Amino acid sequence: MTCAGMLYAPMLGAVHPGDPISGYDLGYARDMTGLVSSMTAAAFATDATGETVTRVNRTVDPEAFFESRLIGRSAYRFYQHARHLVADARAFEPDPEQPPVEIPTAYAHLSELEYAKLKNAFDRLDEANEDVAFHPVEIYLILLTAMLYSDFEFEPTMTFITNYGCDNDTTAAIAGAILGALHGAENLPPEMTRQVLEVNESQLGISLESLAKQMTDWVYGE
Repeated sequence: MTCAGMLYAPMLGAVHPGDPISGYDLGYARDMTGLVSSMTAAAFATDATGETVTRVNRTVDPEAFFESRLIGRSAYRFYQHARHLVADARAFEPDPEQPPVEIPTAYAHLSELEYAKLKNAFDRLDEANEDVAFHPVEIYLILLTAMLYSDFEFEPTMTFITNYGCDNDTTAAIAGAILGALHGAENLPPEMTRQVLEVNESQLGISLESLAKQMTDWVYGE
């Protein structure tokens, strides 16, 4: 269960809304895959917040990995790493002696300082991922960093992930599932929602609204 497992895992959380332990599995990549599912399930709770969603990185531990001296919880370490990375990037102050960084069109709405902090987050992610030999870890670290840096807001998180790169289609799909569950479809950017629905319908012949209704009816027995 590598990046493909993480890509499909949110569906497990969707069919067990509010029950983050239900889709959990064991193993290294499966640890992160299970937690992607668990974060999605936690996001469906009526009182869910970004904090309660990411808290499952610590609390969902059916096999008591935290009590293991040798195994530990690798995914939780990456969660801590993401939190530290975001805190450092937000505190970053550019060197006034250096020329200002050119701001790309996608970030034209940001000030020079805001973009400098964001670029620092990107640079720190690059450094962190250089030490990672396992692709799911990269995806997981980018996912958590993007959500934390963007305060769990949907569009800024999508922009962060898309412009950072590194398997951004998979990472954005996972983040979209978690944040979609957290905010609710009616609170997502309408134009982005419309485009996704129309492209799937016209290009793939898939009605996501119909599939969502079928899944909802199945989950709630209607």
